[in-house]
Amino acid sequence: MGYWNAPEGTACVEKTWITTKLGTAIGLVGSAYHIVAFQPETTMAALQRATTATVTMASLGAIFGMATCLSAQARGEADDPLNYFIGGCASGAFLGARSFRVQT
Repeated sequence: MGYWNAPEGTACVEKTWITTKLGTAIGLVGSAYHIVAFQPETTMAALQRATTATVTMASLGAIFGMATCLSAQARGEADDPLNYFIGGCASGAFLGARSFRVQT
């Protein structure tokens, strides 16, 4: 898909676009399986479930791609696994914040 064509820390917009597309595809496939396995009662509920899962996965891909690339730029370490760790932590923080619900 072209992610590895440019060195890490360069072409951040293109790399983020690629990881966003990949996250979107994974979200669509995952939500389709979830809808088939656990059939919702209405079409609107199915659409809401598919949209929520797809947007969440697309956001995770975008955050991972941007954080990884910006980390490589800021640190000046192009092929360091720590850049991917930082991207994964940023994505995980978003997922944690997304799933946080205030108890009332």
